[in-house]
Amino acid sequence: MNKIKQSTIYVSLQKGIKTNNFAKLIFAVLKSDKFKYYFSFIYALYHSFLFYPGILYSDSDRRWELAIELSEGGFFQSYEYLTDHHPVIPSMIMSLFYDLTGEVGFFIFVQCFLFSLLFFLLVYKISQNFIGNILVVFVLFLPINSAYAIFHSFDTCAAICLGFLILSLIQLKEISKKSILLFFISYFLLVSFRLNAIVLLPFLIVFIFSIYKKQHSKIIIYTTLLITITSLPFIVPKLLNLKKANAGIVGLCFEYVNIVPLSSDPAHELFLNKIGVPIDSLKSDLIDKYRHEYVSTSHKILYKIKGSESLSSELTSLYLRFIYKEPLLFIRQKLKHLKFSWGFSYPLWNSEIAKWQEHEFWLPIFTKKYAFVPNEKRDAFINNYFNFSKKYLFFFKPYLLFMNLFIFLFLMYGYKKELHLQNSTIRNFTFLFGVAFVYYCSFMLNSPGSHFRYFFPSLYLIEIFFISLLSLTLNKMKKSTF
Repeated sequence: MNKIKQSTIYVSLQKGIKTNNFAKLIFAVLKSDKFKYYFSFIYALYHSFLFYPGILYSDSDRRWELAIELSEGGFFQSYEYLTDHHPVIPSMIMSLFYDLTGEVGFFIFVQCFLFSLLFFLLVYKISQNFIGNILVVFVLFLPINSAYAIFHSFDTCAAICLGFLILSLIQLKEISKKSILLFFISYFLLVSFRLNAIVLLPFLIVFIFSIYKKQHSKIIIYTTLLITITSLPFIVPKLLNLKKANAGIVGLCFEYVNIVPLSSDPAHELFLNKIGVPIDSLKSDLIDKYRHEYVSTSHKILYKIKGSESLSSELTSLYLRFIYKEPLLFIRQKLKHLKFSWGFSYPLWNSEIAKWQEHEFWLPIFTKKYAFVPNEKRDAFINNYFNFSKKYLFFFKPYLLFMNLFIFLFLMYGYKKELHLQNSTIRNFTFLFGVAFVYYCSFMLNSPGSHFRYFFPSLYLIEIFFISLLSLTLNKMKKSTF
């Protein structure tokens, strides 16, 4: 009997030792500097191969078309038969990846790898503990992140660029050549992928002034460099001789179609008749009542003027005419548009992420050009994303997330001493909040709709904010307990 008891105790102890060693091994792996690289590689390998060639939508096709043209023709040809409707510099970068492999999946593998790696880098940089690694692993596998990690959307690329910009801002105090180079490259890529990001320029110039203060020569050089970088997305299409498409007109159409039925100015009716869109066909307050009809109605105007610089200029003038002719109407409708875009009326719209399911037109195009094959795993993956979206609606309500961020940031500043927070830590959280907020606000000036993908880069930073905060809190609790 005693022998049985002893053997049972021995086995239990042995299991305990093994378990303890296994736990030590897990902690050692999580603490390793290389963990984030190995994990990100496996994460990218898993997603990009299992769901090859990633998630495509209508704009993905047009951007890859341009990239393939550039790959085959080179950067020093004239492309007068193409337009600059989509940002050109990103397609130039994509063409370099296409040169290497002759397909589009490798670009998504790299995108997915950087998407994961940057999450780890920022969370650790802000929280300074390995607990964040555990949290990041969990968050990266949320359906919303898994889907966007392999989404052929410039918004995922913009999220990565924003992350690198934050990382450079955190490190810029060190004034090393590496951090300065990262700062300029990340800003260049960001404005190349999303031109609206130029709203960050004044804040970045102020930051340069605050860092270098009395070093006037560096302030002048770096400010000039930032302004030059900002102009490149406008210059490069001209060098390639691309037709001007005035892509910004898309956002104006969305707002214009919602205001014009309520206007008493006859100039608008004359313009609409000229392009063959009777004013009677436009319903008022579409933004409040009919989300899909709101989009389709704006497209009635968009398709008539797209490609015509004179008609685009005329629509822009008529839009601006509201400001001084009917300012109250303009403000009232603009506020409705903002309410829509910030998730007050409805959660943001998941409109593009399952294009092959929504429109049969796109599936044969994706299959023929990019070896996109629908299957049960892919459908289950995207359905899981939609189920997650319906269950956790707060991800699709920007006002709610930013409000919570502001409260937490306010408490950090108010209770800095009690929480034992360093100034650098609070500054880093401020960077995350400020950049995420200003970036999304840029869409309020000229928004092409309340699509969730436009908000995703800001959400990426918001997730990093909360994970870093949670990691910091759990680490302090661990220290106080032990």
